[in-house]
Amino acid sequence: MKFLGILLISVLPLTLSEQPALSSLPFFSFFDTAFDGIDQNQNDILELTECISSFHAFKKNPTDSSIGREWFAEFMLRQNVSDALANHFFANFDLDKDRDLDDLDFNAICTFMNKNSDAQVTREEFIRYGDEILNRFQE
Repeated sequence: MKFLGILLISVLPLTLSEQPALSSLPFFSFFDTAFDGIDQNQNDILELTECISSFHAFKKNPTDSSIGREWFAEFMLRQNVSDALANHFFANFDLDKDRDLDDLDFNAICTFMNKNSDAQVTREEFIRYGDEILNRFQE
């Protein structure tokens, strides 16, 4: 058991240092800007209420209950994101696979982004989550 503890202590710094700097990630500026747009109170933390509020602001029409793939792709294309990558993001965000992004999907996304389960999404968690999705696209 003591050996396992020593092994974990010796490997942990390597695991933490292996992550690249945020600013070196391919879509850093895209995700950084998106974070700023969602973080309404500008405290560098995304609360669930901010995630849900941004979801409602992102809908094509205020009365819509969800975001369709076409609208999502149009928005992403305006952000200079390819159609293939937009489809990949949509597929990763549409967790219930109903071909619409709704409150349930956004709640789940916020939960996935929150790696340390403290009910707050930091800028780093947000950007690294986007990078994870990009890495799956490139595989």
